[in-house]
Amino acid sequence: MILRVAAILVFLGQFAFGGELWFHELRDGVYGTPVAPAVGQAGDKYWLAAEFRDDPATVELDAVRDARGYQRVTLVFNRSVSPALSGHYLELARGWNGAGVRGELKFVGSLPTESEMEILKPVCDLGVKIYFFTALLPTPYEAANVQSLKGCVEVAFAIGRYFKSEEIPDVKRLSGLPLLLANDYYPTYPHVDHLNRLDNALALQVTGLPPTAEQVQVINKVKNLASLYVNLDRFPGDGEYDGLASLNRAPQARLAIRWGFGTPRDSDLDAWESVRPDRLIVPVSFLDSAQRESRLRALNGEVTVEISDPWR
Repeated sequence: MILRVAAILVFLGQFAFGGELWFHELRDGVYGTPVAPAVGQAGDKYWLAAEFRDDPATVELDAVRDARGYQRVTLVFNRSVSPALSGHYLELARGWNGAGVRGELKFVGSLPTESEMEILKPVCDLGVKIYFFTALLPTPYEAANVQSLKGCVEVAFAIGRYFKSEEIPDVKRLSGLPLLLANDYYPTYPHVDHLNRLDNALALQVTGLPPTAEQVQVINKVKNLASLYVNLDRFPGDGEYDGLASLNRAPQARLAIRWGFGTPRDSDLDAWESVRPDRLIVPVSFLDSAQRESRLRALNGEVTVEISDPWR
């Protein structure tokens, strides 16, 4: 993946209430019992996301279960569901459920087997959301497995393009499941025609610049659009946010913008105040200025402030 997986998957998940500010702590693994950082103001929320390159040690999962001060915890596994960790997934779910923490497990790779979904069923029953991030289209077997936990599971695709016409029957096997498509370009009308054959709620994540007004006209034709996620990877020029003003966000479509490099400029904040995204994701360096922080907190949408590996 070009971007760190935990950062990409920040887009996956339900939006918080407008006006909330979340400190999103990104970690490579877990070292000791995590404690929410002493930053922010009364009423701010804290979100821990830990990404594991390999199967985590059981002591790491125990530490996450006992994490203190977080309202949301996300674990990203760069591999499939592990039968050896089945009991630990369940203990995490019980711990989060008892503490009122929103728990999420995100698996990167292939879609699950039947036995893997059996492992996850009791975890789902305790309110934990499950996400699968894959570069492969679903087989009939995989689709049936995922469908067994409909209502708990979402699927994100990073196949490097939008679905082809002949691939739509394969994707239809995931009928009713929320889907996210991650790309580095915006859809065209033929792509939209294919997407409109699906009944899924669709989220489009695009890494690059904001869409132009012409590109937004195309995006507005996606009938089941749930979210548009703009993952900025360079500085937008003058007027390059303007196209977002015409995004049709009624009745359900949400807009999220992530700034994943450097410190945004005041001109970017000016644009965000105008566009008013439902979720805005910025680096913690943006809070170095009290004036910028005040303006950020005045936005109507959810604001997520990323803190990368604070203890390393």
